[in-house]
Amino acid sequence: MQRHQVLTRRAGALFVAAIAFAAASAGCHRTTILLVNVTGDVVVPIDSLRVTLTYMTESHDLVYPPASGTTTITLPTSFSVRVTSGVENGVPLEVRVTAVGGGVDLATGTDAHPVDLGQVVNYSVALVAIGPGCGDGNLDAGETCDGSNVGGADCVSIGQGFVGGTLGCAPDCLSYDTSTCTAPPGCGDGAVVPPEQCDGVDLAGQTCETQGLDGGTLGCTGGCVFDLSGCTGCGNGVAETGEACDGADVGTFTCQSLGFDGGTLSCNAACTYDLGGCTTCGNGLAETGEDCDGADLASNDCTTAGAFQGGTLACNAATCTFDTSLCIACGDGAAEGSEQCDGVDLNANDCTTIGQGYVGGMLACAADC
Repeated sequence: MQRHQVLTRRAGALFVAAIAFAAASAGCHRTTILLVNVTGDVVVPIDSLRVTLTYMTESHDLVYPPASGTTTITLPTSFSVRVTSGVENGVPLEVRVTAVGGGVDLATGTDAHPVDLGQVVNYSVALVAIGPGCGDGNLDAGETCDGSNVGGADCVSIGQGFVGGTLGCAPDCLSYDTSTCTAPPGCGDGAVVPPEQCDGVDLAGQTCETQGLDGGTLGCTGGCVFDLSGCTGCGNGVAETGEACDGADVGTFTCQSLGFDGGTLSCNAACTYDLGGCTTCGNGLAETGEDCDGADLASNDCTTAGAFQGGTLACNAATCTFDTSLCIACGDGAAEGSEQCDGVDLNANDCTTIGQGYVGGMLACAADC
């Protein structure tokens, strides 16, 4: 469910809106104030900020316009949102802010904290520039997904406990949108029942520390498995200060940007780059992602490189892929190497020339050439 509202100016530099979520909980009608501070280096003038509040499966979109008498928004800036009802203590509420200028999304950022009823909850949203290719449907370096292109992933494969549904992509192309994924039966009733790791605010007594991380706030995904993104420390899937990478988060780096020809950059358990999947074509070593490299054919020959019966296997020096042009394939219509014939190619022979005493007739080629 998504609703829209325009933030209205109050005294000072603070913009205020009142939101009531529909997922009402009995007795939970104490006002919670979300104080959002927005920072970032955005070069293009910002016409407005689009603010999206997400609580469980419900979202509200707000528009933060320039102050009276101005035409653009200057960072840093701040605003507050008053949540009047429909939320439960301890359940994460996410704030996403997207800077809009010239009719396009320029930068975006998120922060999430558990609801603290009756209190002021501080959010710090650092805007990160949206890549120039985000929105073109192609997976560019640093993007997790782009529009409907989720790189072959689905709701089940991303490891958040979902059993089906349609996986989407966040507007910044840096994370998945799981709002239309399907949770397993029983997930969402607030009580942990195996094989659930958690359910809503019920974390089964677990914390970030019990999951082997340094600290922070443990959460629960919509598929009832632990959400470690609010935890700090190597292993939470978020590359933080002092970490080169964490899980699938390798930042904007690729094998190519680190000086390799290609391959897939990954992260090891120590949160440093694993270059094992990167390749350098031309170094004479057949590495992961390469068929071969120079004379190194990775113990292959024509018979293992395809449906060939023999011949000489070589390596394409430019692409480090197999060159099978000298391999022999029975059935390609050309009598090669040790083949006596192939299809209609009888190697210029007939019944009288094969030395078996025939004086005529029609010669043909056997299936094994």
